[in-house]
Amino acid sequence: MRGRASDRLKRLWWGLLLSFVVLLVCTELLPWGHRLDMWMSHALYNQERHQFYFSPNNGWVERVVHVGFRNLLLLIPLYSLIQLVFGWILWRRHGLNTFQRSVWQRWARALVAVAALEVLVFCLKRWSNQACPWSLTDFGGAWPYTDLLALKPWGAAQMACWPAGHATGGFSLLIFCFMGGWPPNVWDARVRSGSVVTPCYLRPRAFLIYGVLLGSVLGVFRVAQGAHFLTHQMWAMWWVVWANAVLAQLGLYGQSDVFVSME
Repeated sequence: MRGRASDRLKRLWWGLLLSFVVLLVCTELLPWGHRLDMWMSHALYNQERHQFYFSPNNGWVERVVHVGFRNLLLLIPLYSLIQLVFGWILWRRHGLNTFQRSVWQRWARALVAVAALEVLVFCLKRWSNQACPWSLTDFGGAWPYTDLLALKPWGAAQMACWPAGHATGGFSLLIFCFMGGWPPNVWDARVRSGSVVTPCYLRPRAFLIYGVLLGSVLGVFRVAQGAHFLTHQMWAMWWVVWANAVLAQLGLYGQSDVFVSME
């Protein structure tokens, strides 16, 4: 099992390296990515009304996509914390057997992974100082379009548009691909006997689908709001996978997690 996990992690690192080079060249070093970004954003911008079709002034999009899904994704760390507190109470009262302790640790890993992603994205946004489309002169803003790696005309860090935050939140569901799917509840009576069977819709492959779909949908809506460019979503997914690979390399995810097989 350990050898299979090591081999898969090694292949993942090679894939990340290759995809990083491709993304960097195509989205930053060559003009293709910039042209794609501007073409997509112009296609979603209403020149007559001088606003994006799903601008923040559009009530239901703002409530559902920007606020609603953001708050919904916050339930994951909150639920993980509840599991940890309840597991601690069980441990103090009755003790935990091996399987219960394993489940408790998986919830702790989920909480650590989510927190690590939040810190990473916050730091990247502060470092990049990249403006959103709605801040650019092409879309009624005050600043010219500037490449990610170029000096910013607005000076000190004021912008926080790269990578995409909401897309990162959606892609963060990929955490459960690395940690063996959605863990059972610590308080489930079947956990004590070790007889819990994870349903197919809570297994790693399911969360691969959930993460890619939700991250992509949230990303597209945010592009349609003028909050991000299309390539910001691509980088968001790359950073999520990279962060999980780092956590796996550091040993946060156990060798027995279903990540090693994705079955």
